[in-house]
Amino acid sequence: MTEIRTARLNERGRQVLARAMRFRHLGWGFADQALSSLSNFGVSLAAARTSTATEYGAFSIAFATYVIGVGVVRALVSDVYAVRYAEHDGRASRSYPAASGAWGAAVAISLAGTAACLIGAVLASGPLQSSLLVGAVGLPVLVVHDVGRYLCITRSDAFGAMLLDATWVGTFGLALVATTVTSGFPGAIPTLALWVGGAACGVVVGFLRVRAVPGLRAGLRFMRGVWRFSARYMIDWVALGASVQLGYYVLGAV
Repeated sequence: MTEIRTARLNERGRQVLARAMRFRHLGWGFADQALSSLSNFGVSLAAARTSTATEYGAFSIAFATYVIGVGVVRALVSDVYAVRYAEHDGRASRSYPAASGAWGAAVAISLAGTAACLIGAVLASGPLQSSLLVGAVGLPVLVVHDVGRYLCITRSDAFGAMLLDATWVGTFGLALVATTVTSGFPGAIPTLALWVGGAACGVVVGFLRVRAVPGLRAGLRFMRGVWRFSARYMIDWVALGASVQLGYYVLGAV
């Protein structure tokens, strides 16, 4: 009888622990989403407050390129990874299978966006040229950061995802304050560069957290293995999201 009671108590203890872990995971996940939104809102607000209309239009085009690039990578890489490698027991995993391949695929895809930005920069001039150059350099960094968040969230490591975004927001905020104090308001394009720099710091934290780095060969293998699934996600994204994002280009041009 005593053994039965002990077994029941142990089972209840495991259930309570599992619930506590789920609530903790949700809390870190909420913090991560809040920081991610704060990062996007913060750079847009800072750019709008410190630039002319022409500079902000150039910033909007570069930012729209980032949004589209992230959307494509999520459709082709992140969403498929989340389906294939999701951790279902709610416990944060210390393993991140195929992380190098997912990151490598993200880098390979982002290079197409980088090439487009460089071509646009050659044809453009003034603030638009500068913003496209920043976008060309920053796009691989930004998509790798976003994939890193998905790697952590997929493996129930919401704290890790929050850590990446907290590093991004914190370093960008400190750099923006330091630049403003020493040299005055930086303007839209330098603000965008500082934002990319903050994302790069988050990427370093992601590499240390996941204990992996992008591998282009692993990325190609990853893409070949998931193509039949990612193509469907890509079609869905084009149908639902691409038209909205392309509107930002019109806004930036106006």
